[in-house]
Amino acid sequence: MKMKKEITLYHGTDELFDEFSNEFLGTEKSIDQYGSGFYFYSMASKTVLHGGLRVTANVTINKAISHNSTKKLTRDQIETLLLTSPSFDDRILNFGDTEFEGMDKVLKIAVKTYSTLSILECLNCIGNDFFETGDAHLLLSKFVKLTGIDCITDLSRDIYVILTKNQINIISCNNADDEDSED
Repeated sequence: MKMKKEITLYHGTDELFDEFSNEFLGTEKSIDQYGSGFYFYSMASKTVLHGGLRVTANVTINKAISHNSTKKLTRDQIETLLLTSPSFDDRILNFGDTEFEGMDKVLKIAVKTYSTLSILECLNCIGNDFFETGDAHLLLSKFVKLTGIDCITDLSRDIYVILTKNQINIISCNNADDEDSED
């Protein structure tokens, strides 16, 4: 789904903050049902599910993809994402012996492993297999640059997963029970 628009979305939290941080991506403090990212709702009332505070933000979405899309990444895109990992030299060994088989062959095996997966499945598996906690932002930034996709949506559940923090402009952080919501 192509959008290129700014919309107001809401994020639930127990922490007061004035800027989203990459340090929580992929940690126990984050929601990761659809992988790493910053989770929002278009309905303010849903934020109470995730804490007593509601962050209201203007979010820029250039290109979104549905969580159930069956589209796939190209092999070149997959290879680029794998090579982005700071742990690549260690993690590629899960796919073969690079000294015996050679790096090119083992990398092709790894790429082929992910090539049958949907974009979201591929992104999440690469994140789990190649990126340490705290490095998810590197994967997401490279993914956005490669594909232009900067948001994953599940509109049936009113969920928007924003992939980079620079898409988010916080307007306010208030008590989630405040009646001034824009539902």
